[in-house]
Amino acid sequence: MALLYSKSAPRQTDPLGRDRDAPLQIEPEDPHATPLSPKPTVALHTTPEPTEGASAAMLHPRTVGESKAADWHRGISGQLMNNITDCVVHIHPPDLPHDIHEAARGFQRFDSCPGAVNFSMMDAEGQITSWCRGPVTVAHGSGLKWRAEKGVVVHGDLKRRRLPSEFVRLQCSSGRGRRPYNIHTRVLPRGNMAMRTTPPATPLLIVLLDATSRSMFHRLMPRTARVLQAELGGRYDVVEFFRFNALGGNTRHNTPFLFGGAGTRGDVTNRLWLQQLMQKMGYVNAVASDHFKATAVAHELEPYCHHVLAFREMFAPSKAFRNEAGDRFNFVSPDLKDHCLGGRLPFTYVFEYMRSFFSAYPNTSRFGYIHLNDGHNENPWSLEPLDAELGLFLEDMARHDPAIVLLADHGLPYGYWSLTPTGEQEVKNSLLVMAFPKARLSASQTAALRHNSQALVTPHDVYRTIATMPGSLGDLMAYPQSWARRLAYGPGLDLLSDQVSHRRSCEQARLRPDFCLCNYWRELPIAQATKQQIAAAAAAMNRQTLGYTQCIQFEPHQLLVTTAHALSSDPEIMRVTLQLKGFAEGPVLFIVDALWLVRGTPPGLVRRTAYVNQTKCGAPPFVEPLCVCRDSDAVQRM
Repeated sequence: MALLYSKSAPRQTDPLGRDRDAPLQIEPEDPHATPLSPKPTVALHTTPEPTEGASAAMLHPRTVGESKAADWHRGISGQLMNNITDCVVHIHPPDLPHDIHEAARGFQRFDSCPGAVNFSMMDAEGQITSWCRGPVTVAHGSGLKWRAEKGVVVHGDLKRRRLPSEFVRLQCSSGRGRRPYNIHTRVLPRGNMAMRTTPPATPLLIVLLDATSRSMFHRLMPRTARVLQAELGGRYDVVEFFRFNALGGNTRHNTPFLFGGAGTRGDVTNRLWLQQLMQKMGYVNAVASDHFKATAVAHELEPYCHHVLAFREMFAPSKAFRNEAGDRFNFVSPDLKDHCLGGRLPFTYVFEYMRSFFSAYPNTSRFGYIHLNDGHNENPWSLEPLDAELGLFLEDMARHDPAIVLLADHGLPYGYWSLTPTGEQEVKNSLLVMAFPKARLSASQTAALRHNSQALVTPHDVYRTIATMPGSLGDLMAYPQSWARRLAYGPGLDLLSDQVSHRRSCEQARLRPDFCLCNYWRELPIAQATKQQIAAAAAAMNRQTLGYTQCIQFEPHQLLVTTAHALSSDPEIMRVTLQLKGFAEGPVLFIVDALWLVRGTPPGLVRRTAYVNQTKCGAPPFVEPLCVCRDSDAVQRM
């Protein structure tokens, strides 16, 4: 997404006066009909249980006369996306278009792990029962140092042992061939903590689904959507936010602001972390993740968490590795077997751990945070197994009456779907659902919540809302003065008390214009990109590889413009894709973010195509995508 300045291009319209270049407009089926208007009440959209092999489109059947636009405009609580805002969300209804659905057929669909062997169980006291006939290898511990004790015990020894650990891994050595293993997790309550028990404040549960847009959630998680539609068994007020706008297409752009409030993206020392605030107010904090470092703020949150379950740190500091049982554990793989641990998907252990945490501290102020990476996968069906469990987990947690925030940091930023016009918009439109026990909120707070569900909101607003949530942290006066001042003057608004304007602009929300839902890219003739702009792009790319002698310096005549787009809100801002001409090892496409260059911040430069048959020459990771090897034979023939 190279952003370069260009002269304004005339807008091309169809006979009805609509912008022909605008991607996938949301319209009624009759082009002359009036747009959909918000209605006070709408019957809930019900979906039957999907059958095995059902397509994504089959998961969202329509009643007679119900249009795709009506499907898309309908929210979890039955409300409609209104059209009284300037921010028109240019995204398809939830169903995958036919051509995209066909392209996805080669991916594996799954709902369980292959080859699971269950030979043990552990109760809440740590007592292990095993029906493995041979010796059992035991590794156990708590937190990130779970390997504290490891040894081989015989079957009889297990009957007399209670392990003082939160994470236990057992491997059965019985018989020949593969040695199966089981994993058990639980929370051991700690003593001597300054806990708030009288009266206990509102418990809080945050569940973050990494790389999951609002559309992706409705497309692939219909069971969970139905649980939320049913208001968690009728016990909750549930509100979905239609225009929740991520701050960027990466976890690092979002989680520091979701959990630490205002500040620059790289500033992690001068923030007020939610877990820090909660600890100050007497909460007991727990975090459970299948990939803790993916939160981008793991090291900052950990000191304020009393209980931590993090699989990546438990096994190895990389995305893909073989664990002790020989299984290849890789979160981004489209193959199911690379996701399984002990015959189960990691999120099942995360849910088990969080259930144990809330049960271990009854009548206590509790804050649980779950971070799941199932959506961070090019396989379009990767969220389906999670859908089978997440709704049940939320219903189970509702018995503790916590305030629940289900959200995503951003949509999927890579893969074939992200390259489509609507896919680019989905990256910005993250999932956000807030649920509160009935009668917990006042009438004015409930009204503010539903009003703001239609407004343009960001992670800044979510942070402010949670940090001052009624019944939990409450009045800012309870904070130290410096904390209260920072919260009071931060950029976010309280979604439970402030009425966010439905005319809120991208600038008012502190959103980059190229990453705001209200804006989109319009295709332009390639000729709109001038030689001066190509030269500016080459210079920006060369600045990033300056000093690395193994990388070539780009010349403007080597770069060919392959696509050109203009930002809908400002035709002066263009995005172009540049291809390195004559490179014998295959096409190399680059993205240069000139919008950042204009604002004086470090340029964002990205290589769009992956290395396939192309030579790497050992550049550091942050330079490698832009490095074309000077000594390559392919360069010599250019």
